[in-house]
Amino acid sequence: MGEAKLAKIFEARPVLFDFTKPKVVVGSGDHLNMSQTSQEDHSSQAVKLAIKHLVGAAYPQGMSLKESDHWELLQECCNAPETAAELTMGEVEWLRDQLDKSDLKIASSYIQWVRALGRYLKQLKGDEEDKIAAEKAEAAPAA
Repeated sequence: MGEAKLAKIFEARPVLFDFTKPKVVVGSGDHLNMSQTSQEDHSSQAVKLAIKHLVGAAYPQGMSLKESDHWELLQECCNAPETAAELTMGEVEWLRDQLDKSDLKIASSYIQWVRALGRYLKQLKGDEEDKIAAEKAEAAPAA
């Protein structure tokens, strides 16, 4: 199978994005801006705010309709009360790509949350690559 086809398959691969997994630090002042829920929900809310801020910083003048394809689903997930959502690796990679923009300026109050998000996105990608490698090894004929 060609590299382009493999990349397309990887992009469409579903992955569970758990908004409570990034190791964010939610301070006492941050709690004032969040609904009165559990600590896990505060972590989830912080990650959702970090995603919204990251995308807003990456597109201060707005985004093209093509770019909005990825953002539309992520935005729905960020506005939903659930603490986990099924995304595709394409959406995960698109979000990770926003962190790599050289002109990205993140407000200092969001830095730790955005960096924790970046580490989680990297971990998700690595985990999926490991799963694919294991699947390939299982499918390979024994020599």
